[in-house]
Amino acid sequence: MDIRMIRAGVVIAVAALAGCSSGATAPPSPTQANINQDVLQFAVGTATLPNGATGMNVLATFRQPSGLSATLLNEPVLTGPFTLPAAGTSATSYGATIASGPGSAELNGTAPGCTSGAPCIAGSPQVAPGSPSGAILPTTFGEGGGVFSTGFAPFNSNTSGSYYGGYTPFAIPYYAAGTATIVPLGGPPAYDPEGTGRGTRGPNFSSKVLGVDEGISVFQGVAPKPGTYTLQAMIPANTGATTVKATTNFTGGTVLHAIPAPTITFNGNSATVAYTLPAGVTGAYVQVVDKGALDSQGNQVATCNGAPIYYTKWVTGSGTFTIDNTMSPAATTPATTASTSNAICTSADNSTSDTTYPGDTVVVNVIGFDYDHYDLTSNGKLNATYPQKPTLPATADISISPQTVASPVPTAP
Repeated sequence: MDIRMIRAGVVIAVAALAGCSSGATAPPSPTQANINQDVLQFAVGTATLPNGATGMNVLATFRQPSGLSATLLNEPVLTGPFTLPAAGTSATSYGATIASGPGSAELNGTAPGCTSGAPCIAGSPQVAPGSPSGAILPTTFGEGGGVFSTGFAPFNSNTSGSYYGGYTPFAIPYYAAGTATIVPLGGPPAYDPEGTGRGTRGPNFSSKVLGVDEGISVFQGVAPKPGTYTLQAMIPANTGATTVKATTNFTGGTVLHAIPAPTITFNGNSATVAYTLPAGVTGAYVQVVDKGALDSQGNQVATCNGAPIYYTKWVTGSGTFTIDNTMSPAATTPATTASTSNAICTSADNSTSDTTYPGDTVVVNVIGFDYDHYDLTSNGKLNATYPQKPTLPATADISISPQTVASPVPTAP
């Protein structure tokens, strides 16, 4: 199946587009049908980051009447009374500077929709295949990033009919510049589209699909200020670009308390995470990533279960989350070693005939909100429907804990 029919950030219906150019000399030029029926809305909030700093959270939805994402391709532009950090120092192959800072085209006002001297976070117009290096305007989202059913993501379609980001959303916080980041992919039990307990590891999904996009868009180094914010989605079409616009009034939000780093306890092939939600945080994701056995350089050297594996629990209070073999993807993932069942690989699971590797490295974060973010995402079973215009909070505040990294045995020699 087309994974864009389930991913929270990439839920797209073919009916949204009447056609798409496949020419090799021009960027995609889809003919948009019924764009006036699509609804773009968003809210702004504060972000309490793992390093203790504050930033900006943006909660956005852009959906057609069916509740699926409005377009296959759009160029977002966010303006408002926020302050930006210095320009990013690096860009991906599709022009995005999101990993290190805003792009120079946003700061100097040359990106479409931006004005010199005015705060602007934007994407880049797509360029024709074969264009010279440097033809893409350097912006936060580049030519691959758009706004979809829940949040920003690198899922714009291109001339080959695929999309730029593969199956992986932007890592958060944006602009983190080399600090620890989180790939906001949801797994079981919170995101289990097939109802098997194994997330997206069943027969309806490519092995490249590691989870469901949670649609979280957090900017590090961006200071939101009270006032009116505007979000535009510019959609290229055969008859010329169409722009959908939304505004919101940010009153200042609430800087949420820092969430303490969670703890993790191993019990053979299972693990239990203990977490604490501070006052003001009304819901949170407990995010657990089994990265497999890692060497001293962080490279995966073994895994019994097809790691990396994402496990996610949506919680509304302090407590524990146990990852056990009922969530193991191994039954639907070809095993690389003798074990075929464990949710967390042990040292014995990862052994080979001539070398013994450590047990899997597990990374845990808690991402907390003062609103029900989970309810706004595509968290149901396959073919579930979602509202086109869900009620968004007046302000959307978030707090992210520091990472906890642990393994059931010492790191690899």
